[in-house]
Amino acid sequence: MTDWLITLLLIAIKLGLIFAVVLSMAAYLVLAERKILARMQLRHGPNRLGPFGMFQPLADLIKMLTKE
Repeated sequence: MTDWLITLLLIAIKLGLIFAVVLSMAAYLVLAERKILARMQLRHGPNRLGPFGMFQPLADLIKMLTKE
């Protein structure tokens, strides 16, 4: 009875690790994409706005609210 429980626990741990790695990679790829595109377009974006691009969501909100 404990063998299948241990096996199930190991599978759950492995799936959790894989899930965490994939989500982390996706977050870093989105950040890299935004930085590259902002630099290519010479606009204020994640590479210039605030420390480490922390104010980019705020700038996006202000832009959205002030658009016609």
